[in-house]
Amino acid sequence: MNNNYFDLIITRKCINKCIFCYANSSPKNEQINLSLKEAKNILLNEYKRGIKQVHIMGGEPTLHKDFKHILKLAKIIGFYVVVVSNGGMFKFKRFCDSVSQFVDEIIFSLHGHNNSVHNKITNNPYSFKRIMTAIKNIYYRTNIKIGINTVVTNYNINYLETILKLISPYNIKRYLLINPLPLGRSKKIFTSITPMLKECTPVFNNLIDKSKKYGINITFAGFPMCILPEHYKYSQDITGEYIIGLKDLKEDDLIFEKPPNSPENFKLNWGRIQTKCCLNCKLKYICAGCYKSYIEKFGDKELIPLLELK
Repeated sequence: MNNNYFDLIITRKCINKCIFCYANSSPKNEQINLSLKEAKNILLNEYKRGIKQVHIMGGEPTLHKDFKHILKLAKIIGFYVVVVSNGGMFKFKRFCDSVSQFVDEIIFSLHGHNNSVHNKITNNPYSFKRIMTAIKNIYYRTNIKIGINTVVTNYNINYLETILKLISPYNIKRYLLINPLPLGRSKKIFTSITPMLKECTPVFNNLIDKSKKYGINITFAGFPMCILPEHYKYSQDITGEYIIGLKDLKEDDLIFEKPPNSPENFKLNWGRIQTKCCLNCKLKYICAGCYKSYIEKFGDKELIPLLELK
C-alpha cells in the first residue's frame, strides 16, 4: 500500500464538539460541504498525479448526504479508500452493510478508555457508546481493516495503555497518536491541554513495547521526532500527507517538504517550527519540529538533537 495519500474533507458537520478540534467542527458547522461533482474532480485529479490512497474525512464524513456515492466513485477510480470517523453512522448495522464494499479501511477517533474520559473530550455524552458500537459493527460484520486515532491530551495521557488494551481484541491494524493542533477550538487552550514532551517520552516508549505484544502498528503525529530517539521511525513525519478541501489555507502553509527537493511529497506546517537546537540534528530535513505555541510557552529545553541515528 502506497504511504502517499491525501485527505479529502467533505464536510465540517460533526456529531461531536471536541475540545481540541482544529476545524471547529460541530453539529452546526456547515463551512464545507463538497458536492459530488467537486469530490469527483478532486479524486480524478489526484489519481492522475499518482496518489492512490484517499482519506475521506470531516467533521464526521458519514453525515454527508452523498457519502456512499463519494466512496463508490473513489473505488471506481482505483483508490485505496480510508474513512476517518468518530463512529457516526457506522453505529447502525444496516449502514455498515450498505457501504462496506466501497471501503478498505476505517480509522476511528477514540480519545478515552471509558465514558467519562472520551465524552468529556468530545462534549457528547453518547459518543463513547457510539464509537465502541461502530468498531464492533465493523469488526464483526465486515472485512474492513480498522485503525484508531487518539489525540493525546492531559485528560488521557495516563490512560493510553488502557486504550491500547481496549482496542486490542478488534484486529486493529494501526494506532495513531496525535498531538493537538494549536488551531480552531484548541488555539486558546492548547498549552493547557497538551502534555509536556518530557511526559510523553516514557509513555510513548511503553506504548511501543506494548503495541508489539498486540501486533498493532503504532505511529505518532505532530510530535518532534527527537522525543523518541530510539524510536524516531515511529513518527508520521516519515510519511507524506497533504489536504484537499480546506479552502482557507494560504500558500505559505504548505512549506515543509520531506525529503528535501521533493515537491511531490510535502506536508502541512500547521505552525511547527525548528529552533536553533535543531540545526545539528540528523533529522532536521525530515522532522517538522515542535509547535511554535509550545515553544513560546515552555521553551525548547526538551528538544535534544539526534547527532547519530541508530
